[in-house]
Amino acid sequence: MAMPTSAARSGVRRAWYRQLYPWVLIDIAAGIAVGALFPKLGENLQPLGTTFVDAIKMIVEPIIFCTVVGGIAQVGDLRRVGRLGLRTIGYFEFATTLALILGLERPAMGVWIKERDWGT
Repeated sequence: MAMPTSAARSGVRRAWYRQLYPWVLIDIAAGIAVGALFPKLGENLQPLGTTFVDAIKMIVEPIIFCTVVGGIAQVGDLRRVGRLGLRTIGYFEFATTLALILGLERPAMGVWIKERDWGT
């Protein structure tokens, strides 16, 4: 278990500029402003944004895996782990079946392909 920081223990709030979420909101606003005011610059920055999103995707999966494994390791009762695993498999099967049904019913929904890219 991680030890709480001294600021968290004493109940003192950290300054807003020392927290992550205000900077995320500022960066979102900056991205919108650059895209609206300087569209060409926004297009040129697109590879940087794509690389960042890909890096985040690459990090999220191991974090989720470690969180799930750590959560299961902390559960003392093996019957409870079994029920949790059974519920998880049931949810996975339901979500996968729903995705397949939607994919078969509306194939290529949300896919944007230009006419010239169809190869006809």
